[in-house]
Amino acid sequence: MDKNNKLALIVAYYLSRFYVDETDRTPLENIEIYTGITRAFDEIGKRLNVKPKTIKNMRDHFDPLHGHRKGWHQDVLGPSKLEVYEKFKDLSEEALVDIVRDIIDVNGSKDEIKQNIDIYTETIDADDDDGHKSKKKFGTRGITGKKAEEIFLKKYNAGEIDRLNSPIIDCRDNGCGYDFEVDVKPKIVYEVKGLAGSKGGVSFTDKEWSVAKKLKDNFNLVLVSNVNDEPHIRIIKDPYKHLTAKKRVTKTVAISWSVDEV
Repeated sequence: MDKNNKLALIVAYYLSRFYVDETDRTPLENIEIYTGITRAFDEIGKRLNVKPKTIKNMRDHFDPLHGHRKGWHQDVLGPSKLEVYEKFKDLSEEALVDIVRDIIDVNGSKDEIKQNIDIYTETIDADDDDGHKSKKKFGTRGITGKKAEEIFLKKYNAGEIDRLNSPIIDCRDNGCGYDFEVDVKPKIVYEVKGLAGSKGGVSFTDKEWSVAKKLKDNFNLVLVSNVNDEPHIRIIKDPYKHLTAKKRVTKTVAISWSVDEV
């Protein structure tokens, strides 16, 4: 995948995540585009030398992750798009706005911006045209993960998980290393992973794996397979003990804000 298409993917991810509809054009105005979304595709395409339809299609691929539009909800998220999602999903809106402004050259061609552009593109190693794509098992982690969480919650609230009926606490946005916590002592926690098919691999963040090691039997890995067909739930207690994981080192985008003089 060429450099401009990688940059277009990042812009498309931003549009999918923050632009909802014409009632609020703030996400467009934040990147100094003062038209509707259709003209925005044209303007961004012109600046990046990428077809406007391509940028729209890229945006549509990301849409099922954010719920603003239906998008291509039955489509498999390709390796490059999945990598953009994984690398940029934890950045704030402010940080992403600045990144997109760099990409579409709002601030002019400065040496610092050119260096930033190189960093952005270097973080996207995967290529949707990779001949070994089928062996990578990328799947649609973002989409299947969200569906898996919904399935788990439904089953839990129906009393079908470990025969528990205590209140469950949603911890997905807390950064604590697991998705859900049952309000009992000692606490019981669940980390939910989804699989599109009946088999496949899963990934843990360093935080999740560390918490699994610490909590032992009180940490439950919930595997929801066949999320789009006939979901099947399997629970593995103390995955740190019972599963063998390999450390993987990946490139990432980290944003910091510096003040030159105070």
